[in-house]
Amino acid sequence: MGLFGKEKGKDPKEMVNHWTHNLRKEGYNIDRQIRATLRIAGALEKSTEVMKSMQALVKIPEIQATMRDMSKEMMKAGIMEEMLDDTMETLDDDELEEEADSEVEKVLYELTAGELGKAPAAVDDSLPVREPEGATAMPEEEDEDLTSRLEALRS
Repeated sequence: MGLFGKEKGKDPKEMVNHWTHNLRKEGYNIDRQIRATLRIAGALEKSTEVMKSMQALVKIPEIQATMRDMSKEMMKAGIMEEMLDDTMETLDDDELEEEADSEVEKVLYELTAGELGKAPAAVDDSLPVREPEGATAMPEEEDEDLTSRLEALRS
C-alpha cells in the first residue's frame, strides 16, 4: 500500500487534486442543501405568522359556543318536526278538511251576520271558449306553398 491510500503508482499531486475536486463537489452539495433548508425555514416562518394572525382573528371558544347552540336548536327543530309529522299522520286528511271547511263557514256566517246563507251557491260551470279574432285556419294551398318555399331555402 502506498503512502496516500490503496493505489500504488499514482502521483501524490494527482491524488491531492482528486481529493480536492471531491471535497469541492461535496461542498457544493452541502451548500445547496443549506440554501434549500433556509428557504424552507423562511416559508415556515411566514406560515407561522399567518397562523398567529388567523388565531387572533378567530376566537375558538366563541365558535365552539355558537356551534353548541346551533346543535341544540337543530335538535329542537328536529324533535318539533317529528312531533308535527306524527300529529299530521294521525289526523285523517278528509276529516281535517271537512272540519276546516265547517269552521270557515261558521266564521264567515258569523261575520256576515247570516247574509252568507242567502247568497247563491258558487257556479262550477266553465266559461265558453271563443276563438280569437284573426285566427282563422290557413287554406291548404298556402300551406303547401309555404312548405315548398321552406324546402327550397333548405337546399
